[in-house]
Amino acid sequence: MDAFLESPVKSSPQNEIGGYIENETDYSSIRGKMILVSPNADEYELLRKQLMERLEAGNGEIIYDIGHGEDGRGLTEDEYNASVATLQSLVSAERVSCVELRRWECDSGIMGQYLLRTVLDHTDFMEIRVAVVGNVDAGKSTLLGVLNARRAGQRTRVRAAEAFPAQA
Repeated sequence: MDAFLESPVKSSPQNEIGGYIENETDYSSIRGKMILVSPNADEYELLRKQLMERLEAGNGEIIYDIGHGEDGRGLTEDEYNASVATLQSLVSAERVSCVELRRWECDSGIMGQYLLRTVLDHTDFMEIRVAVVGNVDAGKSTLLGVLNARRAGQRTRVRAAEAFPAQA
């Protein structure tokens, strides 16, 4: 078997003390669901720093909650929209994509979850291993071929156009 390969993610410069990571930044001023509604410049910078640290700890991918608070209530429509705009502003300065996973209304407001993922360079790749089990003629190889192809649907249309030029 191959020797252990080093991870491309560099280790954090933070020191570990007693099994816990020592963090020099105090994030207590940006706690709570209302912080994303209208942060000042200092709070915005702390939010950005916390977001980048969370992305590093999550290997480039995190789920960000909006509207969740200790009181169990959500945000109003305007507060929620302002929070989403702040989040999108935070990620637009970095190479991070922001995708809404879900949004729901509770009795007292709106809550949501967003998937934040570091955008990979075109030279990077993500390795995915898939195990497929099934009966003979179940389409296992066909499924893996479609998943592996970049634009399988487009190739099918091109082949159909080549096979039937009068219909294209």
